[in-house]
Amino acid sequence: MSVKALIVGVNKYKLPGSDLQGCFNDAKSGDKLLFHFSSHGSQIRDRDGDELKDQLDEIICPHDMDWDGTYIVDDDLNAVFSKISAKPSGMLRAPSLALSFSNACAPP
Repeated sequence: MSVKALIVGVNKYKLPGSDLQGCFNDAKSGDKLLFHFSSHGSQIRDRDGDELKDQLDEIICPHDMDWDGTYIVDDDLNAVFSKISAKPSGMLRAPSLALSFSNACAPP
């Protein structure tokens, strides 16, 4: 017997008024959240000077990725994950967040 999951999250829609708020907005004190990504990854030249060691940002590549900016940069993920792992006002404790990346490889 196997257990399988398909996890998809879409917040923005072209139809006005159809946008969703995302799981962060629905999280309650003590909830456990999972972010999973399975696809390709790569690296680009650092955009803001925070990558002191190799001067490269890591990116994950969505299905419609192009080199004109249609990719997700590690700095953007960090900004989102930092908000989730911070204790929002009114919560006894912050939701816990697990990250899972599969085959999101960047060149060596």
